Amino acid sequence: MRSSGPVAETAGDDLTYRSGNMSRTILHDAALADGSSDSLRLGVSVAIADGRIESIGANDDIDHQGAEMIDAGGAVVVPGMVDCHSHLTMQGGSHWIARGDDPPPVLRQVARDNAKRLVQAGILWARDVGAPSTRLAVSAQATSMRMPAG
Repeated sequence: MRSSGPVAETAGDDLTYRSGNMSRTILHDAALADGSSDSLRLGVSVAIADGRIESIGANDDIDHQGAEMIDAGGAVVVPGMVDCHSHLTMQGGSHWIARGDDPPPVLRQVARDNAKRLVQAGILWARDVGAPSTRLAVSAQATSMRMPAG
């Protein structure tokens, strides 16, 4: 039986796709800051297939066939970051500890607002280590918030 979706084939260590309805975009000629060295990797292309990173490599090493090309023009590309120690429910300011006693709906809204700020800064995952209640645990992925109702 044939698959109607994309088919993955391996050639050595590379994963390539053929046929199907897969959407591919190439960010061409970017500068990658991934923390693997103290300098940027220049002349990098990032291949994105159906919203997921497919491959990252030198401009000449990425297959451009059938992809929408976007000239990154040397713009810096940084992978989504993780904040392992945040206080999403806390509002800050001079009385920030006392604000932890605010009603749960207020704290949830503060957490949503703070999570949006993290996403705008490129932080896609955060762990709230100081929420005043376990019912206020927050997980931010991209711009979506998953929190208990009420």
